[in-house]
Amino acid sequence: MVERRSSLRARAVRIGALTLVAVLAACGSSGSSSGTATSTAGAGNSVTTGPPDTTPQSTAIGQGVTATTVKIGVVFVDYKAIAQFIDFQRGDQQKIFQAFVDYINAHGGVAGGRKLVPYYNTYFPAGTTGPLLACTTFTDDDHVFATIGVLIDASGSSQRCFTRLHHSILITHELAQDIMTQADPGLLLTTDALAERSIRTLLDLAQKKGVIAGKKFGILAETGTRSRIDSAIKPEMRKLEIPFGTAGVLTIGQSEDTTTGQQQMPSLIERWKAEKDNAIFITGLGAVSKVFVQKIRAAMPGVLLLTDTNSSALGAGQDAVHAGIVPNPYAGMLSLTGLSDEQQFETPRVQACVKIWEQASGTKVIAPKDLKPDKDGKVQQIWISVRDSCGDLDFFQTIADKVGKYLDNTNWTRTVDDYGTIQLVGTAAASLGTGKYDADNNFSLVSFDPTIGTGGDWKALTPLEDVTKSG
Repeated sequence: MVERRSSLRARAVRIGALTLVAVLAACGSSGSSSGTATSTAGAGNSVTTGPPDTTPQSTAIGQGVTATTVKIGVVFVDYKAIAQFIDFQRGDQQKIFQAFVDYINAHGGVAGGRKLVPYYNTYFPAGTTGPLLACTTFTDDDHVFATIGVLIDASGSSQRCFTRLHHSILITHELAQDIMTQADPGLLLTTDALAERSIRTLLDLAQKKGVIAGKKFGILAETGTRSRIDSAIKPEMRKLEIPFGTAGVLTIGQSEDTTTGQQQMPSLIERWKAEKDNAIFITGLGAVSKVFVQKIRAAMPGVLLLTDTNSSALGAGQDAVHAGIVPNPYAGMLSLTGLSDEQQFETPRVQACVKIWEQASGTKVIAPKDLKPDKDGKVQQIWISVRDSCGDLDFFQTIADKVGKYLDNTNWTRTVDDYGTIQLVGTAAASLGTGKYDADNNFSLVSFDPTIGTGGDWKALTPLEDVTKSG
């Protein structure tokens, strides 16, 4: 799926040559331009929220809420457990997150002056065991009001655990519509765009730009993204009158073992060739990994590739650059992004977050353009942990402050449904409203260019725009 803003999702975790998990997210909003962690609504996109809710406001307070405190759960990927497989580090995530909690608590708190009381959980990013344990621990044992962070579970089980079984708020990432619709309305939120909306936007911008004229598409999904074929890809292609042929689904489960998927590829490729498909739409973190893209390129060298999973494609394309693979199998691949890492870093809202952490830690946050591997070959991506922690907390605080004194699920949901324009880090256009619980609206059509910089990057083909207003 499209991970919000070109690199608001950092590159995915890869074990060996394949994608294990899509994480590493940069999630979201930051402090205000004055340097506080408080958001205010600003210019950008608004949504039609319908008539104002005139039902009486609930005077209850939710689980984990007292007159002076709000309990929140905070989930982190356990990078130490996968350190041997990744080429980056994120620093002490809990210490960074706590710095922003402390800042908020020292500058007025949330929802009428309440102090945040965080509970932390770190999990191994594969399968459902860790995410489900986080759910039961936070909701049954810690009795939190809401949970914030990167919760990766393609099955949707843990997201349902929070938002349907325990009726608890979850602000997270890497979501698709089939998971969102299983949640109680307004309790599952993301600062990103849902996979299905990203797919529709990508195809729409590509057609408007004229880069898919005369193309007939094959479709490649994986087990966890099968539903996107009929929920978004085929319907949008029919709407835009884009011809398509065979849709293949690679068998890639929670273990991310690609053995069966690799065995499926030759027959799929032969079908695409027989149908005279000259473009392939790839959806899924595993499906866009090098093990499959290289097979497609070898058998169909002139094919145009599109993907809704920009961070994994970017990481794989950069790996190919560093490995000296020519031609680069990702060269010319189309995707959808927002601001680049450096553009995000330089925005006033991210810089406000950076200043808070630098003052709390006494250390300097290195800009993305200046990052280099350390003596262990790891890139210290502290700025991503800063942006994510500050941004997710800001998103929560923005909504909670608008709910106000009576902070419970009922008032939270009616606030979200009536919200409209909302500010996020790294994007000028975001909104929430009834049935729209994925906030980001600001995107650009991009193409992977292996000659940019030292490792390749996305090259913009269209300007950033509010896609909800592009018509």
